[in-house]
Amino acid sequence: MIKSKKKNSNKMVNIMNVDKKRGNNYNEDILNKYLKVTKYPITNIYFGMKGYPYLTSNYTVKLNNFNFIFNGVRLGLNPLCLEGTISMITINNVSPLYTNYKKISEDRFNFISRNIKYNNELKYNKNGDIIFYLFNSSGYYKKFINMNSIENIIINIRKYVNNRIVFRLHPKDHRKVRGKKSKFVSKLEKFKKYNAVIHEDQLEGIENDKYASKSWKNFIDNIYCVFIQNSFMTIELLSYGIPVFSYEEYCSVNFYKDMYKPIEIISNLDLYDINRKSVLKKYYSHLSIHKNPNDISTIITKLYKKYYS
Repeated sequence: MIKSKKKNSNKMVNIMNVDKKRGNNYNEDILNKYLKVTKYPITNIYFGMKGYPYLTSNYTVKLNNFNFIFNGVRLGLNPLCLEGTISMITINNVSPLYTNYKKISEDRFNFISRNIKYNNELKYNKNGDIIFYLFNSSGYYKKFINMNSIENIIINIRKYVNNRIVFRLHPKDHRKVRGKKSKFVSKLEKFKKYNAVIHEDQLEGIENDKYASKSWKNFIDNIYCVFIQNSFMTIELLSYGIPVFSYEEYCSVNFYKDMYKPIEIISNLDLYDINRKSVLKKYYSHLSIHKNPNDISTIITKLYKKYYS
């Protein structure tokens, strides 16, 4: 942890999760503007959640002091962020519950859209796959997950469409986990009777590969829609124009409820009438695209002055 304190004042910033290589770049001068404008005596800035389990132990409780939480984003549809490093910033909780989203300008939207591709029209293949983008079954959302609900969701989908269902697993839920098949994967395999399969490049697992799967780019043209929650990929897919649906029956925590339509719409995606650009302008307001610590300090100061002062 790195501390930065304003001279002749009780105001302090604690910077968490900064490695030694980058740590020296953060000092009082870098955060001086923020220290001048903030009304809070203590501000915590987290770069990721690693090492701080209380950040993910409860998605409804407001943290003490004032907090910026930078969650690094790994883009799936456009892996190279042209302008620098991209992060989603939430305030006082990993969830967006205490984040004061406000719509950004058209210019700012266009700037972000250079990195997160935005399509004016919906993009889906009528004969394509329905993707289930699943969490790590033993990860952050474990206590909110009801694994027994997956079959109910599939049965509900089958009331409307017969498109193949493809489970896209978290890397830690691959078939081979330390030499044996995970119970979660074994359960998913039982749904073959509903024309539901595990994504083909994950069938055998790939040891020593952190992500253990090919890029979304390799199968994006064969997607009908995606069932997904809480991941930044939700925002990226919606930007690209792919219809997204929630699976709250499977996971009771749902960060972005205004992105979804009722499942009945799945029978005719032309009725998927969400004002995507309006919704995205709101969530884009807390995106950080930066190249160095000076950029981050400017982002923190501007964000605070605009939404939280």
